[in-house]
Amino acid sequence: MGTNGKFATVSRFGPGTPFVEAFGLLTTSLLLRNGTDGGRDINTICVTSAQPGAGTSTTALNLALTMATAGRRTLLVDGNVRAPVLHVPFNVPQSPGLAEILTKKAQVKEAIRASKTSNLYLLPAGAAEGSPAALMQPQLLGAILDQIRGSYEFAIMDTPPALRYPDALHIARATDGVILVVPAEGAGRQGQVEVRRRFERVNVKILGVVMNRMNPREAVRG
Repeated sequence: MGTNGKFATVSRFGPGTPFVEAFGLLTTSLLLRNGTDGGRDINTICVTSAQPGAGTSTTALNLALTMATAGRRTLLVDGNVRAPVLHVPFNVPQSPGLAEILTKKAQVKEAIRASKTSNLYLLPAGAAEGSPAALMQPQLLGAILDQIRGSYEFAIMDTPPALRYPDALHIARATDGVILVVPAEGAGRQGQVEVRRRFERVNVKILGVVMNRMNPREAVRG
């Protein structure tokens, strides 16, 4: 998969460029983390940010692509039912998807689409009716993620911004941890401190921070 619309993907750039290597390092750190602390392995990951515009969807997409390229069977889940976009680079319909599964209008297997990239699959957001926050309850999500864990080595979930909507907190509680995406410019320190505080308050593990929105030319220079 290359680029489609506004999405820049790791397949667009050559090996060794900072853009590609950054996702390689992130993937490696997550893979090496499993089985090292005696706790539960990290298989389901929430990707979010404090505010809109940080590039969480692009980050989730590229992390999933890199995981799949590393030979891991990976499911990318569009958990942003408020503003779904991940069906676009896959050229698939938005529905049925996560929203239909949560409302029992579709089964998990019916909604998942294979991609042209080996080991990479997509569960689109679907079309939410009513309150998105009411859909994203940890108990409901947990049951779905239990099904996913049985078929995929990793599930990467995109979410709305955590300081604007409650969805990210609900999703994070159902996953094994969170990756926070921070834009290189315009990210207020107060907002970053507050979003960390909110996750820590509900005992959500923060797996790491991704600095995003760098100058695209820097991704190619290396």
